[in-house]
Amino acid sequence: MTRNRDRGFVRITCVDGFNFSAQVSDNHYCTPRKNGAEAYTEVEVGFPSEEDKLLLPYAEPSWDSETDELYVNATRTVYPYTPASVVVAVIKKHGGIVSGELPPLKNVVLMPKTRRGFFAWLLGRN
Repeated sequence: MTRNRDRGFVRITCVDGFNFSAQVSDNHYCTPRKNGAEAYTEVEVGFPSEEDKLLLPYAEPSWDSETDELYVNATRTVYPYTPASVVVAVIKKHGGIVSGELPPLKNVVLMPKTRRGFFAWLLGRN
């Protein structure tokens, strides 16, 4: 897994153009919360290009001091401790990864290894 040590993992872009950041380290909201783990069960997702309902339950809210209320700006926040299975579901929903880097995830299969399985996965028939 290549990684830019200064900036973390490269932003993920999906087939339909949806993109987001997925980061792990001792400075991110992930499990385990450490650098260089073999695999992670939860990652910090950040700043998606558009709102995604699968991610919303994990959004970190902001405080509006004028209205004295919490609110979520879905494209300008982080999503702490997002389960690896949710990250994979988001990627599948948006057609798969075109570019970027996904941190190592525990107990997750992103793409089947057989050609037949790949096409079933791509069409959502698995």
